[in-house]
Amino acid sequence: MCTSSTRPTGTGPTRRRANSTTCSAWARRGGPGDWRPPIVKTVAARGEGVDEVVEALEKHRAWMEERGVLAERRLARAAREVETIAVTALRERIGDLHGDRHLPTLAERIVAGELDPYRAADELVTALTQA
Repeated sequence: MCTSSTRPTGTGPTRRRANSTTCSAWARRGGPGDWRPPIVKTVAARGEGVDEVVEALEKHRAWMEERGVLAERRLARAAREVETIAVTALRERIGDLHGDRHLPTLAERIVAGELDPYRAADELVTALTQA
């Protein structure tokens, strides 16, 4: 997103207004066909430019829908949500591993050289998820 502001600079008779435009890094770079955010002049105190901002947002949404970007983002967000819920459920199901009867046995097998930590973790997860 890009923002633009006008602020006073200087003092006395040399006092003037300086325009400042700031764009985030993602808005400045991009390849051909990428969305280029427009700079929309607004004055919040007077409510100027609000319609233009709404129009720019609507154009951006249309651009995202036409190119499938909106659908991709929705799919990615849904996948992250499912993953978060599943991981949370697994953590609740696992509970406190220190109280689990499998953990001390696995630790002993690692120390004895019978098992590496990765295989031990696989065994622990299998035992906990089949319970």
